[in-house]
Order: sequence, then C-alpha cells, then structure tokens
Amino acid sequence: MEPGMKQRSRFGQRVVWSGVAAVAVWAAPSDARAGSVTGSQGIEIEGPRDRRGLIWGFGLGMGGSKMPARFVPAPRLQMFLGAGVNERLTVEGEFTLGKYLGKDSGWNVGGDLALTGFLYKGLYARLGMGVQGVPEDLGRPSMTYGIGGDLGLGYELFVNNTAALGFGVEYDMRYAGDGSLRHGAFGGITLRFY
Repeated sequence: MEPGMKQRSRFGQRVVWSGVAAVAVWAAPSDARAGSVTGSQGIEIEGPRDRRGLIWGFGLGMGGSKMPARFVPAPRLQMFLGAGVNERLTVEGEFTLGKYLGKDSGWNVGGDLALTGFLYKGLYARLGMGVQGVPEDLGRPSMTYGIGGDLGLGYELFVNNTAALGFGVEYDMRYAGDGSLRHGAFGGITLRFY
C-alpha cells in the first residue's frame, strides 16, 4: 500500500469512529422517562443525570511508566462496564489496551476493578486495583505483569441527561513480575453513559 493511501485510510477510520461516538451521544435517551424504574409505588422516575444503574463507556489517555532505569510514554484506550451503587458511588470493571512507546516495549493489556466516589457535583476521586501488562526493564523487548492499582482525581460533567464527559489524572503503581516497582502518571478524557 502506498504511504498516501495508508494516511487516507487512517483518516477515514478516524472519521468513522468520530461519527459513531457522535451518534452514540445523540441517541442516548435524554428524557426523564428513560430513567424510570419499578419501585414500591409503581413506576418511579430516577431522573436525568442519575448515576445509579448500569454504566458503560470508554476513555482515551496519555501518560507513561517510570521504571528503575528509564521512563516509557504510553497512550491507552479504556473501556468501562459497571453500576452506580448510589448517586455518589460507582463500581466499574475497567479494561485497558495501550502501547508503550519505548523502542523495546510492547502492548499493555489489563484490567482493574475501580470505585469512584463523587465528592462535590462532578468532582470525583477514584481507586482501582488489578493487573496490567508492564515492560520489563531489561533493554530488550519483553513484557511482564504488574499487580497494583491506581488513584485518580477528576471532574465529570453531563453533556445530556445520560452521557457524561470526564477529565482526570491518575497515579498508577504496580509491582512487576520481576520484583521491581513501576510508577505511572496518566491524564485523559472519558465518556460514560448512565
């Protein structure tokens, strides 16, 4: 494939995925009836902008991981599936796919179980624990697992009655399979549907 064709193909993919995201936001239910549940008094309205119930979404982030001898930048894509326990607490499973950009690093695949507490309006604190792929610090292409978690802080605002756009930062710490410690810092945006 010619270089110009490859760039046009990537541009076309970006346009398609941007369109899919725009349609998803537009098609999300936006009236109060979409949040109705059956309660003790019949049908009860939870109301718009309610974090209770099923949650799903995705996020894009950029950051990196600090190893004993080097720092490796890493963009990542996240997918979320979980539930709102109440208006201020959510529990989510988070699947992460990322690429370490070091010349001898590989892909990051992993998952965390995360609790998000909303402190004031859209301001939130987040705690996640799980397993992620991390590069080994050996100077050759190799990956290992990292067990640990992350702490995050951010702000989420509703763009309609069911979709919320979030901006946040995270500190990530993992104990690698080779016994060393990995520190990471990430920032990004998320889109969640409640």
